[in-house]
Amino acid sequence: VDGETEVWYFQKLAHHEREQTKKIQVKPELPKNSSLSKQFETTQRLLEEGYDLVIWLIDFDTVLKEQKEWSKEGQSPVQQLEYYIQKMDKQELAKIYFNVPCLEFWFLLHFEETGKFYKECDATIKALKKHLKDYNKTRKYFNKKDNDIYLKLKPHLPDAIKNATKIGWFDLEDYQKAKCEV
Repeated sequence: VDGETEVWYFQKLAHHEREQTKKIQVKPELPKNSSLSKQFETTQRLLEEGYDLVIWLIDFDTVLKEQKEWSKEGQSPVQQLEYYIQKMDKQELAKIYFNVPCLEFWFLLHFEETGKFYKECDATIKALKKHLKDYNKTRKYFNKKDNDIYLKLKPHLPDAIKNATKIGWFDLEDYQKAKCEV
């Protein structure tokens, strides 16, 4: 994953779904430097370590941020991503999934059927706060005992899956569309 929010969410999922996940290990890993290249290197290292399946979850706003900051030398972040997608498509034990723009869009889909494209995560969070008024993208928020994000979202999980499925899969050729492949 490319951010702490994903780590915290998947840690909660693993904790609450112990019975369903006892045969698998949900081990969200956050590279020290979360650039695309470092994230890709992490997936390759984990594959070499012999994991049964490695899933790379990308928030596309991170890619767009790197694209803006690109110095025009070498491949652009979008070109790098295209290479990574092609490489991972050939690896049977590796999957790559996208959130456009960010994980909070997944949270929003628990409450709304929407395909609205949010260019930045902050706009997504603003929409999410209509449903989770106290939402805050901080460790403190995610670790409050009486404020478990996973338990708050779980009753709405079937809706989120249905809503995410309706808007379809990520397409690098048309990346300015809302997507959620969680």
